[in-house]
Amino acid sequence: MSYVDTSKWPSAWKKFTYRGYTLEELLKMPVEKLAEIAPARIRRSLKRGFTPEQRKLLEKLRKHPRKTIRTHVRDMIIIPEMIGRRIAIHNGKEFVTIRITPPMLFHYLGEFAPTNKPVQHSSPGKGATGTRLNDELMSLGGARNTILEIRSEEIGEIVLPRYDILTMNSKVILHGT
Repeated sequence: MSYVDTSKWPSAWKKFTYRGYTLEELLKMPVEKLAEIAPARIRRSLKRGFTPEQRKLLEKLRKHPRKTIRTHVRDMIIIPEMIGRRIAIHNGKEFVTIRITPPMLFHYLGEFAPTNKPVQHSSPGKGATGTRLNDELMSLGGARNTILEIRSEEIGEIVLPRYDILTMNSKVILHGT
């Protein structure tokens, strides 16, 4: 129910509607009326009222309309009077600055400041650059001896230096002389 300067909002924001209400109408509504049109989880939180930390954040937002407010209150619900503001939300390590836009309405602040970075795997390290030839031969187990016996009968006498045995697609290819 507080005054928000809508003159600097983009035109797309002025056309935004939430469940049939424009932003102008949402700004004029009391919190009780907002709770009626909010999703169930948000409605329950709004009916219970704001916590002391959430009330303090709202007071800071009202007191300093142009300033970026830093907060640890990740469970604060985004209400219409917060639209257009910049808020720095703590993610556990640093403050992540976000600009509140109309589609964020009735979400939690914490949803927009992820607490962990997605893992970006790079190439494997020096010790893990691929399987070694010995590992491949050992993985063949008893089949290795069988393959060597069959090949020795077909080819006759063969010399098996280490680099002469190649494995590709679970086939053992022996190069002999």
